Amino acid sequence: MSRVDHCLQLDDQSFALQLQLEEINSQLALQSGKWTEESPPDFALAFNDFEAELKRAIVLVEDLKFAHSIAKAVDSDAVAIEESRVEETQSVHDRNFALSLNE
Repeated sequence: MSRVDHCLQLDDQSFALQLQLEEINSQLALQSGKWTEESPPDFALAFNDFEAELKRAIVLVEDLKFAHSIAKAVDSDAVAIEESRVEETQSVHDRNFALSLNE
């Protein structure tokens, strides 16, 4: 259950980051003013830095969600993988035994 809660928490974090990113874009769109590209106002620099930070955080959260998905798949497949490994080991032993009878 903890893993499910953690994944939901990551979804919530991702959503919150997306909302903040949208808010930055909305605020930048509302700003009217003329400035040169070489000397933007402080608020524009702050918004740009915050936007870059949010984008990095979004990538991090998405990477964490992907890692948890892989871990969940490994956990759920572990029993089937172990059963297959045991069957394969038994098949190798049976084959070796059959070959020894033919000698």
